[in-house]
Amino acid sequence: MRARVLDAGARAWWWSAIGWAVFQLLGIGVFVSLTASGRLVVGHVLAGAFYVFGPILQAIAVAIAVRAVRREEPFARALSLYYAGQGPWILVLAVVSALPVVAPGLLSLPNIPRLFTALSVLLGIGLLWGGTVTFAFFRAGLALGRGRAAAGTALFYLVYVGSIVGYYLAMNQIQPQLLGTG
Repeated sequence: MRARVLDAGARAWWWSAIGWAVFQLLGIGVFVSLTASGRLVVGHVLAGAFYVFGPILQAIAVAIAVRAVRREEPFARALSLYYAGQGPWILVLAVVSALPVVAPGLLSLPNIPRLFTALSVLLGIGLLWGGTVTFAFFRAGLALGRGRAAAGTALFYLVYVGSIVGYYLAMNQIQPQLLGTG
């Protein structure tokens, strides 16, 4: 059996996907560093690599969703295009990590409701924006019709978010919070 050699185009898509995944991990590392210490610490930024499960789960979800709605799409191209759309989440992380610098009093006890509101709004914006970009990835990036793009988006989030929620359910981390038994 012959080893399959990737052509230059496929290699370029793989390198692009890897670059976007590393960018995502660096964004998470900067967030960890700024929120943990209020400044950039190289060790904290590099510790962001611990969250590599995020890009791996995203890759699995992209593979499943793309396979379901557009079988002939090269996986490396699809993954690179998907990762390129992570800007909304990196921006949300940057804004959240900048909040203590921009509004230091926000972390005081009387301002906790304001902080909760600000974080809820940012999370909502991130979810809507990220969902829109994911739909655009399927619709324009993969040239699918609205129905197949919506199906691909729904399947992606079912696999990605479902695996995270499933993990926390299996580890009994959600039930005590919801049922007050913790």
